[in-house]
Amino acid sequence: MTYPTHGLSTNDPFESIPLPSSGVPPAYNVRPLKVDEPLFEIRQRTGGLVRERGLDHPLLTETLRQQVRDAWHELALLGTQIRRDLETGNGFALVEGWPDLDSDENRGLLFLSLAVFVGMPIPHDAQYGRILWSITPLPIQGSYSTFSQNNQDAPLHTDGAYKREPPDFVGLYMATQADQGGESWWLDGHELLKRMGETEGGQTTLQALQQPYPIRVPTAYTVNPHVPEYIDAPILSVAEERIRFRKDTFITGAAERGLKADRLEALEIFSHNLDEAEPSRYRLPHGSLFFLNNRRILHGRSAFRGQRLAHRVWLRA
Repeated sequence: MTYPTHGLSTNDPFESIPLPSSGVPPAYNVRPLKVDEPLFEIRQRTGGLVRERGLDHPLLTETLRQQVRDAWHELALLGTQIRRDLETGNGFALVEGWPDLDSDENRGLLFLSLAVFVGMPIPHDAQYGRILWSITPLPIQGSYSTFSQNNQDAPLHTDGAYKREPPDFVGLYMATQADQGGESWWLDGHELLKRMGETEGGQTTLQALQQPYPIRVPTAYTVNPHVPEYIDAPILSVAEERIRFRKDTFITGAAERGLKADRLEALEIFSHNLDEAEPSRYRLPHGSLFFLNNRRILHGRSAFRGQRLAHRVWLRA
């Protein structure tokens, strides 16, 4: 679902946010917050990690603090509707026309102020515990890079597949879109698995996907970039209704740690079906937000040229 926020002033960005006129549940039934204490609640919901573990700037400027306080109810309504779409709707939500504030720090923090109503922010990396993760090309650190730090194709995957507890939801703020390329892709993984299960031998494949696989953790998310890290986890978890998949981390883990033949075959079949699927495609415009259910929706990105910057938040339901 798309939520437009057109006509908002950067001086008073929440003068009025158009929200769906029907079907919006009471905001505080989902994530109760004290309207007069937004800053305390942001700190509480990020576990005290906002400043101490990764963000190199104050939590909010005085101007932005007042704007967030004034808009707290609207943020809660919008965040609640987004969460409902992620859990019971089509699994993703797009917000267009998000206010373009005066600095990258303020834009990122305003995005985080909305995200706390969708879920609980969790750290990305083990070394610094960063809550907001910048997606932009960087020089390769260590021996195993990650999609968020290069400008190449990012095949369909789920975020944090190499974490013992991957995020339930992912939020993305497109601060600067690339000059060329950078198209976003997404696909409903539950529908893909349903089609696979209806094929000859499909149920056997699904059973194998529920067994543990060795997964290589990308260098950007390890404690020491020069020491390889691995976890063991299934691609499909029926109890959690979760898919976790990032092909390169599974292939590298299998090559370096070994994998039984039936699981390797199931991995290849799943990967082939994913390659043959036709995802939705959309080039996120500057200033847009995109949220997705990471237990269900696989997403990716085409290669790009030029400067491209997005901010990402991982959320626990």
